[in-house]
Amino acid sequence: NLDFTALACTCMHPNTQTTQMDQRQLLLNAISLNSNFSAVYAGLGFVTAADETVQLHDGRVLDKRQLLAEAIHCDPDYFLPYQYLCTILGEDVVQLRDGRELDRKQLCVEVIRCDADNLNSYGILGCLLAAGETVQLHDGRVLDERQLYVEAVHAFDCCSRAYNSLAVALPVGETVRLQDGRALGKKQLHLEAIRCEPKDGEAYVILGGMLGAGETVQLFDGRVLDNKQLLVEAIRYESDSFYAYIRLGDALATSETVKLHDGRVMDKRQLYVEAIRCDPEWGGAYYDLGDEVTCLEEQVPLHDGRALDKRQLFVEAIRHDPDLAVAYRSLAELLDDDEDEKVQLPDGRELGWGLLQWEALRCDPDCGEAYCELAWGLSEDAGVKVRLPDGRVLDCAQMFVEAIRCRPDYSEAFLGLAKVLTDAKTVQLHDGRVLDKKQLYVEAIRCDKSKSATRSLVALALTLSPDETATLADGRTLNSRQLLQEAVEGAAPPSGPFSNSFDHVPFIKRHGEQRALHRAIAVNDVRAFAIQVLRRRLEPGERLDLSDGTVVEREMAGSGSDDEASSARKRPRRTKQQQQQHRYELRPRRGRTDGS
Repeated sequence: NLDFTALACTCMHPNTQTTQMDQRQLLLNAISLNSNFSAVYAGLGFVTAADETVQLHDGRVLDKRQLLAEAIHCDPDYFLPYQYLCTILGEDVVQLRDGRELDRKQLCVEVIRCDADNLNSYGILGCLLAAGETVQLHDGRVLDERQLYVEAVHAFDCCSRAYNSLAVALPVGETVRLQDGRALGKKQLHLEAIRCEPKDGEAYVILGGMLGAGETVQLFDGRVLDNKQLLVEAIRYESDSFYAYIRLGDALATSETVKLHDGRVMDKRQLYVEAIRCDPEWGGAYYDLGDEVTCLEEQVPLHDGRALDKRQLFVEAIRHDPDLAVAYRSLAELLDDDEDEKVQLPDGRELGWGLLQWEALRCDPDCGEAYCELAWGLSEDAGVKVRLPDGRVLDCAQMFVEAIRCRPDYSEAFLGLAKVLTDAKTVQLHDGRVLDKKQLYVEAIRCDKSKSATRSLVALALTLSPDETATLADGRTLNSRQLLQEAVEGAAPPSGPFSNSFDHVPFIKRHGEQRALHRAIAVNDVRAFAIQVLRRRLEPGERLDLSDGTVVEREMAGSGSDDEASSARKRPRRTKQQQQQHRYELRPRRGRTDGS
């Protein structure tokens, strides 16, 4: 009168008050009484570890997979052994007693054949399919990933995981029609997941990541939450949710804080530290934390007792994610102008500025910033070429063109390409346009929104003769004086350790305006340079009152003009801290051979 199914289920239940050895012996005794009962083999396979074997009463020695295969042999229509095999199988296959070799997808199909309402199998099968792939079920239906998730929702209407999986598979802007007739988009599906399970942290995390700044969503309980509040809710229900801390940190401004449900008040850096606590192996969290550190010598304490500075955080990011392009680029920005300075990576290599940019391109062949930085490094010696990780050999101009291909709105790349292009030449971009030097500067002005295009306006002005004009992307036609005036009026106040430290007039007279511009850019003093150049274009005695209150005038000839009276001030020697802290917005670097 032994109930074999009840025995197997009792042994497999997580709250069973017996040892694994007791469970195994009970099931072995049951097999000795009835060697053809599938559930008992399934139960024995469940309690047997992956690296263990079991000897049956008939002398056979079987491992975990073989026990589950034996369960299928006893009852080919029992879903449970198929499901267990699916969970323990990797990329290989399992051979059944009938000779069939099944992979995970085929095992899921067998589970659905045996139990058409099995929610887990529809979901697992959906996860296993690649984009655009389909699978045929035993009833003849051919389903793709999205349709499998719809079936999972239909099999169990109130399962948050099914709604979340369906939402993740759905492209932004599209809707999916469920079997009850409702057509839902991504946000609505995640809201359904929260309705099914109000403490489902995953749904709050994903939904919070979807909302933009200022955007809100109303939950089924009537609450209206923005993206930050959703992420705070996610942390409330899953205090070790790595993604919740990361996304909440990303959503905060630099000086902003947020209060969690446990009373803690945290800023961006503290949230990234919490993310590292949750997952110390994820390189992106170290990079995000390093990006928030402003003082190079400051050390940030982590939960494991380590205290890392900015450079060490970027190196740690590379340790855990050797293909994180932005970490290599950020390390390169921390290096001194001296091309001999290097940083040691976790694999022992010591790389300088150029090779770090080269590594960024190895990780991301479409990293426009790395192309642009390498090109600027070669801009003083345009004949030098660099062999890239993909085997291509490019010169300075070609790398600027690649940077524009990757980022068509990249002002720095247009500005650099114009610098290395001679006045009479043109260059063809990947989109087919053929541009000359002036047109490249016009494109740089069009793209340079955040910095009021000061550098590009001045550079374009220097290419124009007194009678020449240039038409900007907004349709305005300006001459050299007007371009310089706009550059001065729109320039941000100078900042940084070198701004306003130079008298540009003697350098202009010795080396010309073009070279003097690159010097002004390097010392963060473009506005003062533009004023001097604008003064040179005024008539003797002429005066300009600019909209920002600046007065630009040129004294009468013979009265000791500013141009003649100015003398060069000695460039102050930079400390090591200044060398590392200052980041050139435009690097007039010497030619480099790193990576070539």
